[in-house]
Amino acid sequence: MSGRESIRGYLVQTLIALFEAMSDKEWVSIRLEPGGDEEKADLIFYLSDNRKRAIQVKSTAKSFQKAEIERYASALENSVAADEYRLILVGNLGSRVKLFSI
Repeated sequence: MSGRESIRGYLVQTLIALFEAMSDKEWVSIRLEPGGDEEKADLIFYLSDNRKRAIQVKSTAKSFQKAEIERYASALENSVAADEYRLILVGNLGSRVKLFSI
């Protein structure tokens, strides 16, 4: 990934974090880029009812394909112990993506 693509990814991630924080009033604290065992999560929201929401943001100028979306979702769920998971995709979806749900 080029430096320009990396910067774009961080900007998208920051905008998503701000949007999520402003639109959801349940959270008490947020961790950005937690690292360690939770490296697949870009954001972790700690909610007022003691639940934990793990969020991964992916962006691309290309189209997301079904197999890679499934891989991202599985990796997020398997790397972070949370009560809720969100995989947020910023970009176009491949033609086969619209025909499945996880």
